[in-house]
Amino acid sequence: IEGLSYVPQGMPTEEIERALRCMEGEEWFDPAIGRNQAMRFGKLPVWLRSFEDFGSQLLPPQLRFRQPVFDQMIANYYEPGEGLRAHVDIPHQFADGIIIFSLCGTCIMQFTRNDDEKQEPIEFFLSPGDVVCLTGPARWQWMHGIPERTEDSWMGNSISRTKRISLTLRKLLPQ
Repeated sequence: IEGLSYVPQGMPTEEIERALRCMEGEEWFDPAIGRNQAMRFGKLPVWLRSFEDFGSQLLPPQLRFRQPVFDQMIANYYEPGEGLRAHVDIPHQFADGIIIFSLCGTCIMQFTRNDDEKQEPIEFFLSPGDVVCLTGPARWQWMHGIPERTEDSWMGNSISRTKRISLTLRKLLPQ
């Protein structure tokens, strides 16, 4: 997929563990009451700096030097069986260059072209530390999503899902 970068285990384990501790300390998630998402706008938490730095290096030069590189963050908590409807991140709200970090849990992320509903999805198996960067055609012309299921089949293996947390960095468009 043109404009898609996939970096297996791109983020070091210690950075992921630190981020998860910060999220827990700040009580970002409480699945018992349905709090499964956290968003930040503007200046992002300082402990996300390593994620911003890593993500910016995946961007093409014309996006890497914008200021700020990222000013919106969303973190999502998924229980086994939960998924993410195939979508393109809101085109009129977010600029080119979206970075997705898989912090814990595994899943298959599927990509399908916006204009071809019959196309078989292209799949990536995401593990903790994996990073996906969407720019250009991958950002604008492809939808990404995660099927709702409790286990994934990958390379002939059945892999049960556990709780999953993802972190996405984006740049807001001017209003």
